[in-house]
Amino acid sequence: MKTALEDSAPITAKRTMSLRANVIWTFGGTLIYALAQWAMLASISKLGTPYMVGQFALGLAISAPVYMFTNMQLRVLQATDAKGDFSFPDYFGLRVLASAAGLAFLLLLVLINGIPQQTKLVVMAIGAAKCLESLSDAIYGLCQKHERMKFISISLSVKGIGSVAALVVVLRLTHNIFLGSCAIAAWWLLLLLTVDLRWAVQLVDLEPPHPKRWLPHFDRKTLARLSLLAFPMGIQTMLASLAISIPRFVVNHDLGTAMLGKFAAMAYFIVVGQTVITAVGNSVQAPLSRWWYSSLPVFRRLLIKCGAFAFCVGLAATIVAAVAGKTILTAFYSPEYATQQSVFILLMFSSGFYYISAILGGGVAVVRLFWTYTLLYSIVPLMALLAAWLLVPRIGMMGAAVATLAYCIASAAVPVAVITTAYRRQARVRAVCPVAREAT
Repeated sequence: MKTALEDSAPITAKRTMSLRANVIWTFGGTLIYALAQWAMLASISKLGTPYMVGQFALGLAISAPVYMFTNMQLRVLQATDAKGDFSFPDYFGLRVLASAAGLAFLLLLVLINGIPQQTKLVVMAIGAAKCLESLSDAIYGLCQKHERMKFISISLSVKGIGSVAALVVVLRLTHNIFLGSCAIAAWWLLLLLTVDLRWAVQLVDLEPPHPKRWLPHFDRKTLARLSLLAFPMGIQTMLASLAISIPRFVVNHDLGTAMLGKFAAMAYFIVVGQTVITAVGNSVQAPLSRWWYSSLPVFRRLLIKCGAFAFCVGLAATIVAAVAGKTILTAFYSPEYATQQSVFILLMFSSGFYYISAILGGGVAVVRLFWTYTLLYSIVPLMALLAAWLLVPRIGMMGAAVATLAYCIASAAVPVAVITTAYRRQARVRAVCPVAREAT
Protein backbone atom coordinates (compact mmCIF):
# COMPACT_ATOMS: atom_id res chain seq x y z
CA MET A 1 0.00 0.00 0.00
CA LYS A 2 1.36 3.43 -0.94
CA THR A 3 1.69 6.22 1.56
CA ALA A 4 0.26 9.67 0.94
CA LEU A 5 3.72 10.86 -0.01
CA GLU A 6 4.13 8.10 -2.59
CA ASP A 7 0.88 9.04 -4.34
CA SER A 8 2.55 12.04 -5.97
CA ALA A 9 3.29 11.87 -9.68
CA PRO A 10 6.68 10.38 -10.56
CA ILE A 11 9.51 12.43 -12.01
CA THR A 12 10.86 11.12 -15.28
CA ALA A 13 14.54 11.14 -16.20
CA LYS A 14 14.11 13.90 -18.74
CA ARG A 15 16.88 16.27 -19.81
CA THR A 16 18.15 18.24 -16.87
CA MET A 17 18.06 22.04 -16.73
CA SER A 18 20.87 24.03 -18.33
CA LEU A 19 23.78 25.33 -16.27
CA ARG A 20 22.55 28.89 -16.67
CA ALA A 21 19.04 27.97 -15.52
CA ASN A 22 20.41 26.10 -12.50
CA VAL A 23 22.60 29.08 -11.57
CA ILE A 24 19.65 31.46 -11.84
CA TRP A 25 17.40 29.22 -9.75
CA THR A 26 20.18 28.70 -7.17
CA PHE A 27 20.89 32.41 -6.92
CA GLY A 28 17.22 33.32 -6.66
CA GLY A 29 16.36 30.80 -3.98
CA THR A 30 19.49 31.44 -1.94
CA LEU A 31 18.99 35.20 -2.16
CA ILE A 32 15.38 35.00 -1.00
CA TYR A 33 16.35 32.72 1.89
CA ALA A 34 19.27 34.95 2.91
CA LEU A 35 17.06 38.04 2.81
CA ALA A 36 14.45 36.19 4.84
CA GLN A 37 17.03 35.30 7.49
CA TRP A 38 18.10 38.92 7.66
CA ALA A 39 14.43 39.97 7.76
CA MET A 40 13.93 37.78 10.83
CA LEU A 41 16.65 39.69 12.68
CA ALA A 42 15.26 43.00 11.43
CA SER A 43 11.75 42.00 12.53
CA ILE A 44 12.96 41.14 16.00
CA SER A 45 14.81 44.47 16.23
CA LYS A 46 11.70 46.36 15.11
CA LEU A 47 9.09 44.42 17.11
CA GLY A 48 11.28 43.48 20.07
CA THR A 49 14.43 44.69 21.78
CA PRO A 50 18.18 44.38 21.17
CA TYR A 51 18.19 41.84 24.00
CA MET A 52 15.73 39.66 22.08
CA VAL A 53 17.90 39.98 18.96
CA GLY A 54 20.83 38.87 21.10
CA GLN A 55 18.92 35.84 22.38
CA PHE A 56 18.07 34.82 18.84
CA ALA A 57 21.65 35.42 17.64
CA LEU A 58 23.02 33.41 20.56
CA GLY A 59 20.79 30.48 19.62
CA LEU A 60 22.16 30.56 16.09
CA ALA A 61 25.74 30.94 17.32
CA ILE A 62 25.49 27.95 19.69
CA SER A 63 23.63 25.61 17.34
CA ALA A 64 25.54 26.37 14.14
CA PRO A 65 28.87 24.69 15.04
CA VAL A 66 27.06 21.60 16.32
CA TYR A 67 25.08 21.04 13.13
CA MET A 68 27.98 22.06 10.91
CA PHE A 69 29.82 19.08 12.33
CA THR A 70 26.95 16.59 12.31
CA ASN A 71 25.98 17.56 8.74
CA MET A 72 29.49 16.52 7.58
CA GLN A 73 28.75 18.09 4.17
CA LEU A 74 26.76 14.97 3.27
CA ARG A 75 24.85 17.06 0.75
CA VAL A 76 28.08 17.71 -1.20
CA LEU A 77 29.11 14.07 -0.97
CA GLN A 78 25.72 12.88 -2.19
CA ALA A 79 25.58 15.40 -5.03
CA THR A 80 29.02 14.31 -6.30
CA ASP A 81 28.48 10.56 -5.83
CA ALA A 82 28.41 9.89 -9.57
CA LYS A 83 29.38 6.22 -9.15
CA GLY A 84 26.57 5.54 -6.71
CA ASP A 85 28.81 4.28 -3.91
CA PHE A 86 26.00 5.04 -1.46
CA SER A 87 22.24 5.34 -1.89
CA PHE A 88 19.92 8.11 -0.74
CA PRO A 89 18.61 5.99 2.18
CA ASP A 90 22.22 5.62 3.36
CA TYR A 91 22.84 9.37 3.31
CA PHE A 92 19.43 10.05 4.86
CA GLY A 93 19.99 7.43 7.55
CA LEU A 94 23.34 8.91 8.59
CA ARG A 95 21.86 12.40 8.56
CA VAL A 96 18.94 11.33 10.80
CA LEU A 97 21.28 9.73 13.36
CA ALA A 98 23.81 12.55 13.25
CA SER A 99 21.16 15.27 13.56
CA ALA A 100 19.51 13.50 16.50
CA ALA A 101 22.90 13.23 18.21
CA GLY A 102 23.54 16.90 17.50
CA LEU A 103 20.22 17.93 19.01
CA ALA A 104 20.86 15.81 22.13
CA PHE A 105 24.32 17.35 22.55
CA LEU A 106 22.91 20.84 22.07
CA LEU A 107 20.25 20.31 24.73
CA LEU A 108 22.87 19.01 27.16
CA LEU A 109 25.12 21.97 26.40
CA VAL A 110 22.32 24.43 27.05
CA LEU A 111 21.24 22.76 30.29
CA ILE A 112 24.72 22.95 31.85
CA ASN A 113 25.30 26.52 30.62
CA GLY A 114 24.77 29.45 32.96
CA ILE A 115 22.67 31.55 30.56
CA PRO A 116 19.23 32.78 31.72
CA GLN A 117 16.32 30.34 31.59
CA GLN A 118 14.38 32.23 28.91
CA THR A 119 17.47 32.33 26.70
CA LYS A 120 17.93 28.57 27.18
CA LEU A 121 14.41 28.02 25.83
CA VAL A 122 15.15 30.18 22.79
CA VAL A 123 18.37 28.27 22.06
CA MET A 124 16.53 24.92 22.37
CA ALA A 125 13.79 26.04 19.97
CA ILE A 126 16.35 27.24 17.41
CA GLY A 127 18.29 24.00 17.85
CA ALA A 128 15.15 21.99 17.06
CA ALA A 129 14.54 24.11 13.95
CA LYS A 130 18.13 23.56 12.79
CA CYS A 131 17.71 19.79 13.27
CA LEU A 132 14.72 19.84 10.92
CA GLU A 133 16.65 22.00 8.47
CA SER A 134 19.46 19.43 8.36
CA LEU A 135 16.97 16.74 7.30
CA SER A 136 15.74 18.93 4.46
CA ASP A 137 19.36 19.56 3.49
CA ALA A 138 19.87 15.82 2.91
CA ILE A 139 16.99 15.88 0.45
CA TYR A 140 18.53 18.93 -1.24
CA GLY A 141 21.59 16.74 -1.91
CA LEU A 142 19.37 14.31 -3.82
CA CYS A 143 17.86 17.19 -5.81
CA GLN A 144 21.31 18.57 -6.58
CA LYS A 145 22.60 15.17 -7.68
CA HIS A 146 19.87 15.02 -10.32
CA GLU A 147 20.26 18.73 -11.15
CA ARG A 148 16.81 19.74 -9.90
CA MET A 149 18.03 23.05 -8.42
CA LYS A 150 14.55 24.45 -9.03
CA PHE A 151 13.20 22.21 -6.27
CA ILE A 152 15.79 23.48 -3.79
CA SER A 153 15.10 27.09 -4.76
CA ILE A 154 11.35 26.70 -4.27
CA SER A 155 11.83 25.02 -0.90
CA LEU A 156 14.26 27.70 0.34
CA SER A 157 11.98 30.50 -0.85
CA VAL A 158 8.89 29.08 0.82
CA LYS A 159 10.87 28.29 3.95
CA GLY A 160 12.31 31.80 4.20
CA ILE A 161 9.13 33.74 3.48
CA GLY A 162 7.02 31.51 5.73
CA SER A 163 9.54 31.80 8.57
CA VAL A 164 9.41 35.59 8.50
CA ALA A 165 5.60 35.57 8.39
CA ALA A 166 5.32 33.11 11.29
CA LEU A 167 7.83 35.04 13.39
CA VAL A 168 6.20 38.42 12.78
CA VAL A 169 2.70 37.14 13.57
CA VAL A 170 3.78 35.47 16.82
CA LEU A 171 5.89 38.44 17.95
CA ARG A 172 3.02 40.85 17.33
CA LEU A 173 0.62 38.65 19.28
CA THR A 174 2.86 37.58 22.17
CA HIS A 175 6.05 39.71 22.14
CA ASN A 176 7.83 36.46 23.10
CA ILE A 177 10.96 35.44 21.17
CA PHE A 178 10.77 31.85 22.43
CA LEU A 179 7.30 31.38 20.94
CA GLY A 180 8.50 33.09 17.78
CA SER A 181 11.37 30.59 17.51
CA CYS A 182 8.92 27.72 18.04
CA ALA A 183 6.79 29.10 15.20
CA ILE A 184 9.81 28.97 12.89
CA ALA A 185 10.52 25.35 13.88
CA ALA A 186 6.86 24.41 13.30
CA TRP A 187 6.91 25.94 9.82
CA TRP A 188 10.12 24.07 8.90
CA LEU A 189 8.58 20.79 10.09
CA LEU A 190 5.48 21.39 7.97
CA LEU A 191 7.64 22.15 4.92
CA LEU A 192 9.75 19.01 5.45
CA LEU A 193 6.69 16.77 5.62
CA THR A 194 4.64 18.31 2.83
CA VAL A 195 7.22 19.51 0.28
CA ASP A 196 10.75 18.17 0.74
CA LEU A 197 9.85 14.55 1.48
CA ARG A 198 7.40 14.50 -1.42
CA TRP A 199 10.21 15.46 -3.80
CA ALA A 200 12.46 12.82 -2.26
CA VAL A 201 9.82 10.17 -2.88
CA GLN A 202 9.66 11.15 -6.55
CA LEU A 203 13.41 11.55 -7.15
CA VAL A 204 14.36 8.14 -5.73
CA ASP A 205 12.77 6.65 -8.86
CA LEU A 206 15.81 8.00 -10.73
CA GLU A 207 18.16 6.18 -8.32
CA PRO A 208 19.20 2.51 -8.42
CA PRO A 209 16.53 0.39 -6.70
CA HIS A 210 16.85 0.18 -2.92
CA PRO A 211 14.65 -1.79 -0.47
CA LYS A 212 14.14 1.30 1.68
CA ARG A 213 13.35 3.62 -1.27
CA TRP A 214 13.22 7.06 0.44
CA LEU A 215 13.26 5.89 4.07
CA PRO A 216 16.50 6.12 6.10
CA HIS A 217 18.70 3.01 6.04
CA PHE A 218 20.65 2.10 9.20
CA ASP A 219 23.08 -0.60 8.08
CA ARG A 220 26.04 -0.35 10.48
CA LYS A 221 28.80 -1.24 8.00
CA THR A 222 27.51 1.14 5.36
CA LEU A 223 27.07 3.97 7.85
CA ALA A 224 30.59 3.35 9.19
CA ARG A 225 32.12 3.64 5.70
CA LEU A 226 30.14 6.76 4.90
CA SER A 227 30.98 8.35 8.25
CA LEU A 228 34.69 7.74 7.74
CA LEU A 229 34.56 9.43 4.34
CA ALA A 230 32.62 12.46 5.59
CA PHE A 231 34.36 12.92 8.95
CA PRO A 232 37.11 15.42 7.95
CA MET A 233 34.55 17.52 6.11
CA GLY A 234 32.43 17.67 9.23
CA ILE A 235 35.39 18.83 11.31
CA GLN A 236 36.30 21.58 8.85
CA THR A 237 32.79 22.99 8.60
CA MET A 238 32.45 22.89 12.39
CA LEU A 239 35.72 24.82 12.74
CA ALA A 240 34.52 27.38 10.20
CA SER A 241 31.24 27.87 12.02
CA LEU A 242 33.02 28.02 15.37
CA ALA A 243 35.34 30.74 14.08
CA ILE A 244 32.32 32.83 13.09
CA SER A 245 30.67 32.28 16.46
CA ILE A 246 33.65 32.92 18.76
CA PRO A 247 33.66 36.75 18.52
CA ARG A 248 29.93 36.67 19.25
CA PHE A 249 30.43 34.50 22.31
CA VAL A 250 33.04 36.95 23.62
CA VAL A 251 30.79 39.95 22.90
CA ASN A 252 27.94 38.27 24.77
CA HIS A 253 30.23 37.46 27.72
CA ASP A 254 31.99 40.84 28.00
CA LEU A 255 29.49 43.35 26.60
CA GLY A 256 26.11 41.68 27.13
CA THR A 257 23.37 40.15 25.03
CA ALA A 258 22.05 43.51 23.79
CA MET A 259 25.41 44.43 22.26
CA LEU A 260 25.59 40.94 20.73
CA GLY A 261 22.27 41.65 19.05
CA LYS A 262 23.67 44.81 17.43
CA PHE A 263 26.88 43.08 16.32
CA ALA A 264 25.05 40.08 14.87
CA ALA A 265 22.57 42.29 13.02
CA MET A 266 25.39 44.25 11.33
CA ALA A 267 27.42 41.12 10.56
CA TYR A 268 24.44 39.50 8.90
CA PHE A 269 24.80 41.76 5.86
CA ILE A 270 27.74 39.51 4.93
CA VAL A 271 25.22 36.76 4.13
CA VAL A 272 23.64 38.88 1.37
CA GLY A 273 26.88 38.88 -0.62
CA GLN A 274 27.33 35.21 0.13
CA THR A 275 24.34 34.42 -2.10
CA VAL A 276 26.28 35.68 -5.13
CA ILE A 277 29.37 33.73 -4.11
CA THR A 278 27.35 30.53 -3.61
CA ALA A 279 25.74 30.76 -7.04
CA VAL A 280 29.06 31.38 -8.80
CA GLY A 281 30.96 28.81 -6.74
CA ASN A 282 28.46 26.05 -7.44
CA SER A 283 28.46 26.82 -11.16
CA VAL A 284 32.26 26.76 -11.62
CA GLN A 285 33.00 23.67 -9.55
CA ALA A 286 32.43 21.23 -12.43
CA PRO A 287 34.61 23.23 -14.87
CA LEU A 288 37.32 23.48 -12.22
CA SER A 289 37.28 19.71 -11.79
CA ARG A 290 37.47 19.18 -15.54
CA TRP A 291 40.40 21.58 -16.01
CA TRP A 292 42.26 20.12 -13.02
CA TYR A 293 42.64 16.86 -14.95
CA SER A 294 43.09 18.35 -18.44
CA SER A 295 44.84 21.74 -18.16
CA LEU A 296 46.46 23.03 -14.96
CA PRO A 297 47.11 26.56 -16.34
CA VAL A 298 43.42 26.99 -17.19
CA PHE A 299 42.49 25.65 -13.75
CA ARG A 300 44.76 28.22 -12.13
CA ARG A 301 43.45 31.13 -14.19
CA LEU A 302 39.83 30.25 -13.49
CA LEU A 303 40.48 29.90 -9.77
CA ILE A 304 42.31 33.24 -9.64
CA LYS A 305 39.40 34.91 -11.43
CA CYS A 306 36.99 33.39 -8.91
CA GLY A 307 39.06 34.63 -5.98
CA ALA A 308 39.35 38.11 -7.46
CA PHE A 309 35.61 38.23 -8.11
CA ALA A 310 34.92 37.19 -4.50
CA PHE A 311 37.14 39.92 -3.10
CA CYS A 312 35.58 42.55 -5.38
CA VAL A 313 32.13 41.67 -4.01
CA GLY A 314 33.44 42.31 -0.49
CA LEU A 315 35.17 45.52 -1.59
CA ALA A 316 31.92 46.80 -3.11
CA ALA A 317 30.12 46.07 0.15
CA THR A 318 32.81 48.02 2.02
CA ILE A 319 32.37 51.07 -0.21
CA VAL A 320 28.60 50.98 0.26
CA ALA A 321 29.04 50.72 4.05
CA ALA A 322 31.43 53.68 4.06
CA VAL A 323 29.19 55.89 1.93
CA ALA A 324 25.73 54.94 3.23
CA GLY A 325 26.33 52.81 6.34
CA LYS A 326 24.43 55.05 8.77
CA THR A 327 21.47 55.32 6.44
CA ILE A 328 21.36 51.57 5.87
CA LEU A 329 21.59 50.69 9.56
CA THR A 330 18.94 53.24 10.49
CA ALA A 331 16.57 52.16 7.73
CA PHE A 332 16.86 48.42 8.30
CA TYR A 333 17.24 48.43 12.09
CA SER A 334 17.08 51.59 14.23
CA PRO A 335 19.12 54.80 14.86
CA GLU A 336 21.06 53.23 17.75
CA TYR A 337 22.65 50.77 15.32
CA ALA A 338 23.93 53.66 13.16
CA THR A 339 26.32 54.76 15.92
CA GLN A 340 28.46 51.71 15.07
CA GLN A 341 29.20 52.58 11.42
CA SER A 342 32.97 52.05 11.81
CA VAL A 343 32.30 48.51 13.04
CA PHE A 344 29.96 47.95 10.10
CA ILE A 345 32.60 49.13 7.60
CA LEU A 346 35.26 46.79 9.02
CA LEU A 347 32.84 43.86 8.96
CA MET A 348 32.09 44.51 5.29
CA PHE A 349 35.81 44.66 4.51
CA SER A 350 36.22 41.31 6.26
CA SER A 351 33.59 39.86 3.97
CA GLY A 352 35.96 40.05 0.98
CA PHE A 353 38.32 37.54 2.59
CA TYR A 354 35.40 35.45 3.83
CA TYR A 355 34.09 35.19 0.26
CA ILE A 356 37.53 34.16 -1.01
CA SER A 357 37.56 31.32 1.53
CA ALA A 358 34.08 30.23 0.49
CA ILE A 359 34.72 30.19 -3.24
CA LEU A 360 38.15 28.55 -2.95
CA GLY A 361 36.59 25.77 -0.89
CA GLY A 362 35.39 24.40 -4.22
CA GLY A 363 38.99 24.23 -5.35
CA VAL A 364 39.92 22.23 -2.26
CA ALA A 365 37.13 19.77 -3.08
CA VAL A 366 38.60 19.33 -6.56
CA VAL A 367 42.15 18.61 -5.35
CA ARG A 368 40.75 16.25 -2.66
CA LEU A 369 43.16 17.17 0.16
CA PHE A 370 40.47 17.10 2.85
CA TRP A 371 42.61 16.12 5.83
CA THR A 372 45.33 18.65 4.99
CA TYR A 373 42.71 21.35 4.66
CA THR A 374 41.08 20.42 7.96
CA LEU A 375 44.34 20.31 9.91
CA LEU A 376 45.47 23.70 8.62
CA TYR A 377 42.03 25.19 9.18
CA SER A 378 42.27 24.44 12.89
CA ILE A 379 44.33 27.63 13.31
CA VAL A 380 41.39 29.78 12.18
CA PRO A 381 39.14 29.47 15.28
CA LEU A 382 42.23 29.75 17.49
CA MET A 383 43.07 33.06 15.82
CA ALA A 384 39.48 34.24 16.26
CA LEU A 385 39.57 33.32 19.97
CA LEU A 386 42.92 35.01 20.60
CA ALA A 387 41.97 38.22 18.82
CA ALA A 388 38.52 38.45 20.42
CA TRP A 389 39.84 37.62 23.90
CA LEU A 390 42.49 40.34 23.66
CA LEU A 391 40.53 43.07 21.88
CA VAL A 392 36.85 42.93 22.89
CA PRO A 393 37.45 43.86 26.58
CA ARG A 394 39.63 46.76 25.43
CA ILE A 395 37.84 48.31 22.44
CA GLY A 396 34.41 46.71 22.58
CA MET A 397 32.59 45.83 19.37
CA MET A 398 35.43 47.22 17.26
CA GLY A 399 37.58 44.49 18.82
CA ALA A 400 35.07 41.88 17.68
CA ALA A 401 35.19 43.35 14.17
CA VAL A 402 39.01 43.18 14.15
CA ALA A 403 38.81 39.57 15.35
CA THR A 404 36.39 38.86 12.49
CA LEU A 405 38.85 40.38 10.00
CA ALA A 406 41.69 38.30 11.46
CA TYR A 407 39.96 34.95 11.12
CA CYS A 408 38.56 35.83 7.68
CA ILE A 409 42.09 36.54 6.39
CA ALA A 410 43.31 33.27 7.91
CA SER A 411 40.39 31.32 6.45
CA ALA A 412 41.24 32.70 2.99
CA ALA A 413 44.94 31.87 3.35
CA VAL A 414 44.34 28.20 4.22
CA PRO A 415 42.68 27.09 0.95
CA VAL A 416 45.25 29.12 -1.01
CA ALA A 417 48.03 27.17 0.72
CA VAL A 418 46.33 23.80 0.20
CA ILE A 419 45.52 24.38 -3.48
CA THR A 420 49.00 25.78 -4.17
CA THR A 421 50.60 22.69 -2.62
CA ALA A 422 48.40 20.36 -4.65
CA TYR A 423 48.98 22.38 -7.82
CA ARG A 424 52.78 22.26 -7.52
CA ARG A 425 52.71 18.56 -6.73
CA GLN A 426 50.48 17.84 -9.72
CA ALA A 427 52.62 20.04 -11.98
CA ARG A 428 55.72 18.01 -11.04
CA VAL A 429 53.86 14.79 -11.84
CA ARG A 430 52.78 16.18 -15.22
CA ALA A 431 56.36 17.28 -15.94
CA VAL A 432 57.61 13.72 -15.41
CA CYS A 433 54.64 12.04 -17.05
CA PRO A 434 52.64 14.49 -19.20
CA VAL A 435 49.75 12.06 -19.66
CA ALA A 436 49.15 11.76 -15.92
CA ARG A 437 45.64 12.73 -15.02
CA GLU A 438 45.32 11.44 -11.49
CA ALA A 439 45.55 13.98 -8.66
CA THR A 440 48.10 12.94 -6.07
